Formats: sequence, structure tokens, C-alpha cells
Amino acid sequence: MKASDLVQYLRADSAVGAIVAEKVHNARVPTKANGGGSDLPFVWLRRRSVERWPIQCQVPRMDYTFATWFDIECAASTADQADSLVDAVRSALDGYYGLIGTSVTPGVVVTDQEDDYVPRNLADDAGIFVDTLLVRVTEGG
Repeated sequence: MKASDLVQYLRADSAVGAIVAEKVHNARVPTKANGGGSDLPFVWLRRRSVERWPIQCQVPRMDYTFATWFDIECAASTADQADSLVDAVRSALDGYYGLIGTSVTPGVVVTDQEDDYVPRNLADDAGIFVDTLLVRVTEGG
């Protein structure tokens, strides 16, 4: 699964959108410090890894199931706002099955949450509260 598909899915979620509008990113966050205009709060995600395993071992083709792991950061100016945002993202993803982008997923699982996290996407996190999720998205072969 592409990170951009997950970005579009989260942008379309009404609860996430109510907090961050379109500020869900999978690339460099366009902050005022680097010439952009994005303010807090925002969501940033990256694809961590992809696992695959065979589900059908018949000649001439082997089918696979894929699990794509994502790190998702929810950044805000207050701890309460970061908690609300991470809760909205968790609700949008955990237990979801269906279409995300062009991929049909039989299940999305939020496997871990950290509220005391050093952000990967920001050089200076002074005054920023970041909660993070580890998410597994499964796709059929």
C-alpha cells in the first residue's frame, strides 16, 4: 500500500478532517519555518516496512498477502489536542476493512501508541506535543 493512499483516506475522514482539515502529510511537512504554511495540528505518516508471505503455492504462480506497517505522528500545540487527534486517527483506522486507495484491505490494526515520542519529521519539536501510532494494513494477494 502506498502512503499517499492512506493520506487520502485520513483526509476524507470527517473526525480527522475536523481537527486538521487537509494537513495530513507523507512527505516533508510544509511548516512556516521551511517556507510553507502548515500550522499545528497536523498528521504525518511514513511507510515503515512491508512484509509478504505466500497464501497459495500453486504452479505457475504464487500469491502473497502483504502487511504494510506505517508510523503515524499526530502533532499539536497542546497535549489534549494531540490526544484528541490521535484518538480520531485511531478510530478512523483501527478495525477498518474495505477500500483504501486502489487496495482492498481485509483489516487495519493499530498495534501501538506512544504519547512520549521524539518526532521523525521535525528538526525542532520545542512546544509541540506528538502522539504516535504504529499501524498495520493487510492486503490480500
